[in-house]
Amino acid sequence: MILYFSGTGNSRFIAEGIAQKAKDKLLSLTLLMKSSQDGVLLESDKPFVFVLPIYAWRVPRPVDEFIKKCTFKGSNEVYVIVDCGGTPGNALKYIKNSCKNIGLKLKGFDAINMPANYIMLYPTTVASNPNVQKALKIQKDKVESIADDIIQGKEFFRRPASFKGKLQSAIGNFFFYKTLISTKKFHVNDKCIKCTTCVARCPLNNITFIDGAPQWSNNCMHCTSCINGCPVEAIEYGDKTEMRNRYYLKQSYDDIV
Repeated sequence: MILYFSGTGNSRFIAEGIAQKAKDKLLSLTLLMKSSQDGVLLESDKPFVFVLPIYAWRVPRPVDEFIKKCTFKGSNEVYVIVDCGGTPGNALKYIKNSCKNIGLKLKGFDAINMPANYIMLYPTTVASNPNVQKALKIQKDKVESIADDIIQGKEFFRRPASFKGKLQSAIGNFFFYKTLISTKKFHVNDKCIKCTTCVARCPLNNITFIDGAPQWSNNCMHCTSCINGCPVEAIEYGDKTEMRNRYYLKQSYDDIV
């Protein structure tokens, strides 16, 4: 069973590739989290494979907490593949701890670099950009290589943390949630067409429509699915995101050739 959480399509893209190669079931954690915050029963005779993004050098906290609430039946082995714009830091350490807490044996870990999507902090590039398309095509080779290792039942632990990475995952991650995660600056401009796409895409059900406009509560992890996924680019975060491109990968794994 291949399970993924994806805010803007990167993890979904990787998960599709692994699922196709391994001929295994594909399941969206994003949708599961949206339907229930209490965890679900997950059953598979094959090893579980999680494909997850890295936020501030670790797996997003709400995603980690949701997985720990789930019940696993069948296989007790798990692979975790993460995607990031730079380095996964020391994410492996925290993933090992989570696996131990829920009684799963971590059999493999790797990281795949994907286009950046954290528009609140950095300029992003549209998914249709030729350079982005080229990068995605190149990463397909790594996706399929990882899938082969999983199919063969190999153990692998790649992208070890440097000393800097250990500090980033510990101290950097703490300050990321303490100082950067906020919804106060989210707002919409006059381009809003009241389509409620942002409501549908928010995995934490943090957005509601009040008086014909989206309103953000405080339960947010900055997955950027709302701001990057708005079909008319009506959502802004303060003035930082004005004039910045939106990255939202709609293409399927097979679309990249």
